[in-house]
This record gives sequence, structure tokens and C-alpha cells, in this order.
Amino acid sequence: MKRKNNTKHVLWTGGWDSTYRLLDILYTSDDDVQPYYLIYLGRKSTLIELRTMNHMMDKLSHFKNRLHNPIIRLADRYKYATQPYAGYLDTILTTHRIGTQYLCLAQFRDEQQRTDIELCAEKHGGAWHYIHPYVTCNKEKIHTMNNNAPEEMQGLFGGFHYPLFDMTKLDMEEQAHTGGFSELLELSWFCHEPIDDAPCGICPPCQSTIKMGLERRIGTKGLHRYHQLDSKLP
Repeated sequence: MKRKNNTKHVLWTGGWDSTYRLLDILYTSDDDVQPYYLIYLGRKSTLIELRTMNHMMDKLSHFKNRLHNPIIRLADRYKYATQPYAGYLDTILTTHRIGTQYLCLAQFRDEQQRTDIELCAEKHGGAWHYIHPYVTCNKEKIHTMNNNAPEEMQGLFGGFHYPLFDMTKLDMEEQAHTGGFSELLELSWFCHEPIDDAPCGICPPCQSTIKMGLERRIGTKGLHRYHQLDSKLP
């Protein structure tokens, strides 16, 4: 018999990785889920992301006692970061390319005063390549940043749990079929620069989706744009 465990605190965007994590918790454990969503007002996909999550919540109404209403915050509140966060990012950007969203997420993490918020960085994804040498799995099978990480890495990426650190997008697809929630996972949204409400094929999340083996989710026009862009790269 499954044991009632606790509440998982998940950063949810409506995208493939975080949606997989939310569904996996609901379908394969007895844990509750508290989602968090940071709104980026200047992002073209924001309204689609909100619609996606609202639609997903409707589809998951039978889990209403375990799936809590998302806690939503304005990412722009954290855009102009004070020290030490801005310094951490500046140091990292001298050697690595990472998204500025991690600046916002680190401040949100500290504002919540939690060390168990789940950041769904998948295996071989953008952030994974930077932080994987310093992420370890404990005896409870929880991936966290270890104490050997540089200060700037600890500052932005420490204090999170990384539940998908050993999984690729194709692994998630397979497990979703096994767990019986693959149709719901297909409702997820990932593109940051949609064109006519369809994936653009050229924004970083679209490119990652293609490179990770899920190009079927892009659509014909998006794939055409991707291959046009790819052909121009050195």
C-alpha cells in the first residue's frame, strides 16, 4: 500500500519537463503537489502557458484534494536583482551561457524560504551541462547541489531539488506511457515565441525539444524554420 508522504513543491511552467513531474507525482505516488509559476510579462507565450495550466488543472480535477492551486508571482519583481544574485549571474556568464530566469528563480526560492522547491532540469538540458558535476543523489534519491560547488553556483542553483536530473525527455515520454498519463503530457506547452499559436521552431525551448528527440511536437512550419536556421549556423 502506498504511504501518504508529503507535499512536493514544483516549479511548473506548463512545459514538458515540469508537467511530467507534476503528473508523475499525482499518478505514481500519494504525495500532494504545490505548483509555483513565475509570470514573465514580456514573453509571448505567457498567455498560452496560463491557458495550458488552467486546462490541465481542469483535466486533473479528480486530484483536487492533492493538487493545490498554483502560487503565481511576477517574475519582473526579480528582474533587476540586487547583490549577491546579480554578481552570481555575472560570474557564471563569463564562462557559461545560461538563461536569466535562474536569477529570478533563486530570488523566488529565498523569498519562499524553502530548500525543497523542485527545479525540473532534465538530463543533457541547458542547465544540466553546467551544474551536473556538482549535483549528487542522497540515500533518499533526492538530487541536490553538493557543498563543493562554487559560490556563484550555490547562489543560483543551490537550495533546489532536481527530480529529473537522470531523465531525458524521451525517458519521460516512455514513463508517461507506462504511468498512464501520456495523453495529458501531450497537452504541455514549451515554445517561448509562438507564431499563430504554434511552436516557432527556433526559440531555445523549441530547439531543445527537437534536439532531445521530440521534433514531432513542433509542426511542419516550425521544423522548416528550425532547419533554415540550422543551415545558417557555422
